[in-house]
Amino acid sequence: MFVDKKQWSEVIKEYVVQEGIALRKVKNDRVRHIVVYKDDSCSWRIHVSRLPDEVTWKVKSLKGEHHCARLQSNPTTSYSWMTQQLLTDYKVDPSIKPPRMQQILMEKYGLQAKTHTIRRALNLLKVWFEGSHEDSYALLLELH
Repeated sequence: MFVDKKQWSEVIKEYVVQEGIALRKVKNDRVRHIVVYKDDSCSWRIHVSRLPDEVTWKVKSLKGEHHCARLQSNPTTSYSWMTQQLLTDYKVDPSIKPPRMQQILMEKYGLQAKTHTIRRALNLLKVWFEGSHEDSYALLLELH
């Protein structure tokens, strides 16, 4: 059971990263979400749908098992996902560099992230903690 579709989406994304698999959406609408393994040779499938309360989501069926090889690079992991995962590490060391961020993702998730994706995540972290250029410029104009 999931509180809402957003929670379900977060859980399945974490599962995909944890297991090192790639999934494909078969159905993704307001009342159901059906996901299968990206490779047709695997029979794994999950069907989640919204309950009559129109908020809560529940797993209706989970079929098959997958014994497929683990992916090093996962298309599900966006720079915004990486930003969330690296938030604590950035708080501890704001001068963290992309190679260290890649190492952390490899250690925690077995994930090989692309350098440009890591840089986008780092830029977003900097904006969250330091503000953007636009914010800084607006403050400068207020001083005069």
